[in-house]
Amino acid sequence: MPNRFISLSSILTAFIVMAFLASCTKSPVPKNKPEANHFFSLKDYFTQEVQALSCVNKVKKTTAVNGEKEERILKDIDFAPELKAFSEADINRQAWTDKYNIDSLFSEEKILVKLTYTAIDLKLKTKHIEIDFKNNAVRKISIENSMSSIVANTRQLLTFEPGVGYSFLSTQNVALTSNDTFLVEVRFL
Repeated sequence: MPNRFISLSSILTAFIVMAFLASCTKSPVPKNKPEANHFFSLKDYFTQEVQALSCVNKVKKTTAVNGEKEERILKDIDFAPELKAFSEADINRQAWTDKYNIDSLFSEEKILVKLTYTAIDLKLKTKHIEIDFKNNAVRKISIENSMSSIVANTRQLLTFEPGVGYSFLSTQNVALTSNDTFLVEVRFL
């Protein structure tokens, strides 16, 4: 009888250990589920870029308001707020899967060279996204946002080039006033 108790106890212990180990094992979760990312994810891309840019020590920043320029060399830049406008232009929403036309351009070697998204629904803020690739890596991202109301029309052109820099050009036309143009251009040093 003692041998039977030990066997039953050993089996019970082994079962508990296996159950514990099975509960600790996570099932693999696909990183880019097709239903979650119908389009190139700007949000994910710029989250990675903010981390990659942590090694950039200084930048040359040019700002211009209605043509009046100012240039400065800046150190210790927090790129998360700087690149927020790019992340906010992300169009990966389930409800928008049929709101954009997609055009892909491939090289003769069948390598993706360019992705272009153009809004079908003109009520959407992000009207156009163009992503250029070289050797399967992003070479340049261009984004056009625009918003219109009875009071004002705003148009933004955003450009990002990895390893080079980025720019924001915003024009605003407010009723009964003059047009305003704002430019921010940043070059990595």
